[in-house]
Amino acid sequence: MKQIPKIILEPKLSLSIQYILLENNLPRWLIRRWVSHSIKLARNFISKELKKVILTIRFVDETEGKELNKLFRGKNYATNILTFPYGIENEHLSADLVVCLPIIHKEAQEQNKIFSNHAAHIIIHGVLHALGFDHETETETIEMEQLEIAILKNMKIENPYKEIY
Repeated sequence: MKQIPKIILEPKLSLSIQYILLENNLPRWLIRRWVSHSIKLARNFISKELKKVILTIRFVDETEGKELNKLFRGKNYATNILTFPYGIENEHLSADLVVCLPIIHKEAQEQNKIFSNHAAHIIIHGVLHALGFDHETETETIEMEQLEIAILKNMKIENPYKEIY
């Protein structure tokens, strides 16, 4: 008897986006697209089944970014993204992402990257952290970067690690 392949359904996405800054040129539909693609392509590498992903993305200024980074990581500077994963319960994954737009603008300029492409990369990076990916070891770093490259390529966005890979 021929075995029927298991169909992996894409988890439902509940996405809340908070803008602390009035000047934000990243529309909600585009952010949702980046997050959805991340989940869709990464789900094949996740051992647990997910029925729902609940994410809040908060866009902050450098002051709030610095305060949160100091409070939660002990680092006295603003960083591009902070991920707060809350784990998986009843096949529902929840996490908060805090994105510091001024840092992303600064990095994009310094690295000669298109702002929206760099923002996509950083948000994808944060979503992967929420899904359980990390870069504590060289193997984990390579795996995570390769997945980021694949997700970005799927959306026709240039490889941010082109000097490395």
